[in-house]
Amino acid sequence: MTPPTDSGPTDSGPGARPDKDVNTVDTHTRDVDAVVIGAGISGLYAVYKLRARGMSVHGFESAAGVGGTWFHNRYPGARCDVESIDYSYSFDEDLQQEWTWSERFATQEEILAYLEHVADRHDLRSAFEFLTRVVSTVYDEDSGLWTVTTDTGRSVTARFCIMATGVLSATNRPDIPGVIRSPASRITQANGRTIPSTSQASASASSERDRRVSSRFR
Repeated sequence: MTPPTDSGPTDSGPGARPDKDVNTVDTHTRDVDAVVIGAGISGLYAVYKLRARGMSVHGFESAAGVGGTWFHNRYPGARCDVESIDYSYSFDEDLQQEWTWSERFATQEEILAYLEHVADRHDLRSAFEFLTRVVSTVYDEDSGLWTVTTDTGRSVTARFCIMATGVLSATNRPDIPGVIRSPASRITQANGRTIPSTSQASASASSERDRRVSSRFR
C-alpha cells in the first residue's frame, strides 16, 4: 500500500524550498516526501526528524529488524568503543533519563535492545519495509524526484532520498592471492595453514579489549 502524501515543508521559513524547486517539484506526483534506506541508528533518527517536520516517509531495510550494524554484527564480545551515555539519542530527554545502561561500554545485545526500544517508543518501525533490498536509485532532473526500486520490483518516488546504509553491515572478504576459503568460516592458505576469518579476528580482538576494560574499571 502506498503511504499517504502530505504537503511537506512550507515554501517559507527554515527548510523552505527554492522557488525553482517549488515550481518544478509540486507539478509532479510523488509517493512520499522522503525515502530512507537503512534502519540503523541514522535511519531511525532520519525517520523521526522527517516526521517531526510533517513529512511523509517510507523506509527500506534489507534485514529483518532495526539496528543496522548492531543487528548484523553479533560475534562474541561485540560492543561499542564509545561510552554508552554518549552513544544514545539526545532528541528524547525523557528517554535519556529513563534508560539505564548496564555497562560503561555497551554490548551489542544491549545496544540492539536500546534501538528496538526507541523504534517502538516512537513508532519508527511502521515506516520501514523489512527484508527488502534497494537495487537502484535514479534521480530525474526534470521532475526533481528520486525513483527508488527494490528487489521485490516495487518502485517509490520521493523528493528526497536518504542513504542511511552505513559501512559496517556488509561482509568484506579480502581478495588475497593464494588464499582458499573453507566452508567453516576460516581462511585457508594454499600451504594448508589456517588464519582467522574477519569475524573471528574481530571476536578475538574484542574479547581482549573486554578483558582490558574490565581490568581497568574493577
